[in-house]
Amino acid sequence: MLKELGELANFTQPVDVSREVQGKTKKVKKAIRFCDKMSSHIMRRTAITTHLILGMPEHLVRKISGHSSNSSSFNRYVHYAQPYIDREIEKVHEKLERM
Repeated sequence: MLKELGELANFTQPVDVSREVQGKTKKVKKAIRFCDKMSSHIMRRTAITTHLILGMPEHLVRKISGHSSNSSSFNRYVHYAQPYIDREIEKVHEKLERM
């Protein structure tokens, strides 16, 4: 159902399929259409990550997503894009320079 909705929404641009192994991203397939990659798992990961990026406290994101405070699987759902990480690091550097 999600794949069909993605196609109707014209989410058909190609995306690379990759896996992270020991902290390194490895391309595993040729590019496929984004709508063909859509799944409830991808949407769950996106929602969890988006809530955290927008500042929702982690304990509330855990509660909403059904992860307990000692859940080790929670961090597997969080995926920060490198540009976001770079911006956050830059903010820290700017604060340090003002000290």
